[in-house]
Amino acid sequence: MATLHHQVWINAPVSKVYEALATADGLGRWWAPHTSTETDAGLVLAHGAGTEHGEVRMKVLDTTQDKRIEWEIISTHPSRSPASAWTGTHISFEITERKNPGHWLGNSDEVPRMAVLEFRHSGWDEGSEYFGFCNFAWGETLLMLKQWCESPIIYIPPGFNTVTPYFFVQNAESFVQFLICGLSGVEILRTMRPDGLIANVQVRLGTSAVMVSEASERYKPMASSFYLYVEDAHAAMAKALANGATLEMEVADMPYGDRQGGVKDAHGNIWWISQRIVHAPYTP
Repeated sequence: MATLHHQVWINAPVSKVYEALATADGLGRWWAPHTSTETDAGLVLAHGAGTEHGEVRMKVLDTTQDKRIEWEIISTHPSRSPASAWTGTHISFEITERKNPGHWLGNSDEVPRMAVLEFRHSGWDEGSEYFGFCNFAWGETLLMLKQWCESPIIYIPPGFNTVTPYFFVQNAESFVQFLICGLSGVEILRTMRPDGLIANVQVRLGTSAVMVSEASERYKPMASSFYLYVEDAHAAMAKALANGATLEMEVADMPYGDRQGGVKDAHGNIWWISQRIVHAPYTP
């Protein structure tokens, strides 16, 4: 069996790193909203990974204060989901304090000691098609933990940026499905109103998150325009058009270094789908 391993040096107290990992509240501050449930088998932490993946449930095996945390993944998932490879695996976090290694880590010598997190996800099938992808995904997730622990002011939730688009639309469910199917979004959180309509859905588009609510008398539908960076403009345009968008502009190479096209979704929003084809900032 194979093990994913990451070593993360964090400029924060060991206690802060531990608190960010040991409880549902701590995990929710930097990763995703979690629940905590006492079961006959022990404490189980869980978070939603999106409608295509289901809920990830982690049985807590060890919480040694400021030193160690271990989980066992007890949930099952569709085979098309990378989480399907997690069932029965173990995730451990070993936390120690060490002397700041200095400049080889890009640090100044002003910080005498640092927390060092040894992350291991063990029990993997070495032939799993998701092994490499999940190794990369864990690296990104642990970077979120590091950034949260090192930040002096925590006011932006993980996965969000300073500005977050918030859509009020009629038939919000169909719009959410367009974001997922047409723009390759991933649903990360959902709450419903008593009447069965969407109160709030959060969808991740690449590195950004957006929110969606059903429009109301007070908050009427409003359309806008968005600039969406993608890896392949032609493929992204075709996907959006196949899921109900209409053409605004054919894909073309622009003088400012973007390969770009435009579509309008069924709710009136325009999406400028753009692939950066030069590795350089915009210039006048």
